[in-house]
Amino acid sequence: MSRLLSINATVALITEECCNCHMVFAVPRDFYEQARNNTEVWFYCPRGHQQHYSKSRLAELQEEVNREKDFRQQAERRAREIAKERDHHWTERKKLKTRHTHLIQRVKNGVCPCCHRSFVNMQRHIASEHPGFTANEDGGAQ
Repeated sequence: MSRLLSINATVALITEECCNCHMVFAVPRDFYEQARNNTEVWFYCPRGHQQHYSKSRLAELQEEVNREKDFRQQAERRAREIAKERDHHWTERKKLKTRHTHLIQRVKNGVCPCCHRSFVNMQRHIASEHPGFTANEDGGAQ
């Protein structure tokens, strides 16, 4: 007496494309993971083209990690350069502001910014002796 036995199985498949003929085919997930992690595993497409993965998944991930590290190092280096440049400009700004304040104070006290002599009527002296001298809108000299 013969019996009929029915078995239902579920297999997870991963689709691949042949690198030669571009035919799409499927392989079991376990085989796919084994082939991705071991570059020595060779397989064939349905048309018979032999192939394998040239880089393991681990090697690809390591390359990606290295690229991200390089990118982060470049970004950090650029951030340090920008901070250094900002500090330099801030220092220069403070120096200029100090010089400007000093110059304004000297002019208020009647000292000529061009020849450094003291005058009671600074406006008349500047107009007659230094006609090319002009003041900025903020009161600074040019």
